[in-house]
Amino acid sequence: MARALIAQRLYRHKTSKRPFQIVFWCTVVANGALLAWLAFPPPVDL
Repeated sequence: MARALIAQRLYRHKTSKRPFQIVFWCTVVANGALLAWLAFPPPVDL
């Protein structure tokens, strides 16, 4: 994610637009949630 933020600062063509920022942060949150779910899966009751 840090590289994506650095690239946004360097290349501000599309990244400065609000719709792009919304999609970007939604994907950051979704990826973080998926990573947390994979790292700490819910217990399975058998």
